[in-house]
Amino acid sequence: MSANPFKLLLSAPLKIATSPQRRAPILLLITTMLVTSCAGIGASPQNSESGPVRKWTDVLGAEKNSPGVNATVKETGRIRKEKYTEVTYRLIADGAPEDKTYDIYFYDLGKFSSNGGVAGPIPGVNPNGFNLHFHKMMRGEWVEVGFISQDKSVKGFVHFAPFPIEAFDKSCHVWLELIVPGRVFSVDGEGFVPGESVTTISTSGREKLSGELVVAEDGKLPVSIVIAGNVWKQYDANYTVEGRDCRVSVDYQWGRPSTEWQ
Repeated sequence: MSANPFKLLLSAPLKIATSPQRRAPILLLITTMLVTSCAGIGASPQNSESGPVRKWTDVLGAEKNSPGVNATVKETGRIRKEKYTEVTYRLIADGAPEDKTYDIYFYDLGKFSSNGGVAGPIPGVNPNGFNLHFHKMMRGEWVEVGFISQDKSVKGFVHFAPFPIEAFDKSCHVWLELIVPGRVFSVDGEGFVPGESVTTISTSGREKLSGELVVAEDGKLPVSIVIAGNVWKQYDANYTVEGRDCRVSVDYQWGRPSTEWQ
């Protein structure tokens, strides 16, 4: 195998896969093969570089909230530094019993380790109201925060992007997230008519690729994976979804501009 297993694919804004399931298996496969550490993140853990690299599900099990637990984040501030923006969130763990002690873990594009994996834990905390600080983030870069009680009986997860790549039209919402910085993106959507067929149009420079997706019964699109390349050496791209009631058009960049800190 060559050093870059996607060498032949990195030539156009191609959609290479769709899946109605969560993207975790795809993410773990691609990040394991391609992602290297490219920027820091200021999300609290002090010893995130130490210890063995572990997969997210190896640490916390299936990514599913315990019954009655709802994990969300609320942005509480943005401070512009010289070269990046620092964003602060408050973790909200509705339904998590306060008489328990929790450990908090982070997963973010494998950037806590050059091999990818899970950072943390931050031990012995109450997740409800816990402050999270992020900096040196790219557009579309996602982070997932998980907490689990030390007696293993309660857990919760929240997935978000401090600088989202997204667009809306009426009830419809489409967003892209980074998988491999500058190269590979996932595409999600929600708010479409259940069961309808929608047209997807992916463009970059002179390249244009159309496709069709069937909306799930919950109004969500199957997850798509797009790979951007440098045929025309233009970094501007667009992903559009046309449905019965809405047309959502998301502009984004690939290549070097997409790896710049926000």
